[in-house]
Amino acid sequence: MIVGFNFNSMNVKVNEDKLSARGITVNSVPSVTDLEKAEVLNMKDILRVKFRFEAKYEPDVGEIVMDGSLLWRDGDAKKALKLWEEEKKMESKSGVEVINTIFRRCLAKAVVLAEDVRLPPPVQFPMVRATEKKPEE
Repeated sequence: MIVGFNFNSMNVKVNEDKLSARGITVNSVPSVTDLEKAEVLNMKDILRVKFRFEAKYEPDVGEIVMDGSLLWRDGDAKKALKLWEEEKKMESKSGVEVINTIFRRCLAKAVVLAEDVRLPPPVQFPMVRATEKKPEE
């Protein structure tokens, strides 16, 4: 269960010369960079998950990079720490919850940052289009 989330840094770069390029693609990738035991009030089995989120706009249009951490309560924190220390990975079920949280929170923030610097949003939004009425016969 995720019990806390915060950003430590955000960096946005835009290549003004390529901002009007056609065929811009965005590749967003969250990654866990570290996992460590955390002390939070009287809560047990709390781990701090450090992460990085990168949204790269190609061809060389720009990027959004965010670093942060989240607090995650795991019933078997010792096992999770051992797996991280040995293999630098998380158990798949727990890892999915963590990555989905990183994706959700970072993409929401990246949409705002992208708008501020005139980059396209890093996710595709549905578009409503007007339809023409057919002439009545």
